[in-house]
Amino acid sequence: MEIFVPWKKDYTFRDSTRPFFLVTSEVWQPIIGGCCLGSLQFFSLILLSKSLGSSSAFSSFASFIFSKEQLERYPYLKRFRSGLSNIGTLWFVFSVVLGSFISSNFSGVFAQAQPVHPYNAVLGGFLL
Repeated sequence: MEIFVPWKKDYTFRDSTRPFFLVTSEVWQPIIGGCCLGSLQFFSLILLSKSLGSSSAFSSFASFIFSKEQLERYPYLKRFRSGLSNIGTLWFVFSVVLGSFISSNFSGVFAQAQPVHPYNAVLGGFLL
């Protein structure tokens, strides 16, 4: 993918002297980010027998909105109420949001993103 769409062309660096692997970097090189995410995926499979993802976090979060009596009417949601993997998914989503916030504050780029064209946003969402 980098051959066809180099990531450095999509970003205007304010300080190009900072390395791409520090917490204070403006952006991380995609290969480094991929290696970090792959390492987390490995441990997630070993510890939780589940791959990383956030789609089931919606169901896990929704299961905590209802009381246990109300969950009896929703057997699908009931199975997301307990279990290490369900709680782990919620922690994963919380950690992604918190980590993004911390990283953007350390790098000094918080709330400085340029708007994305609606076509690109829809295409990116579809591809995800």
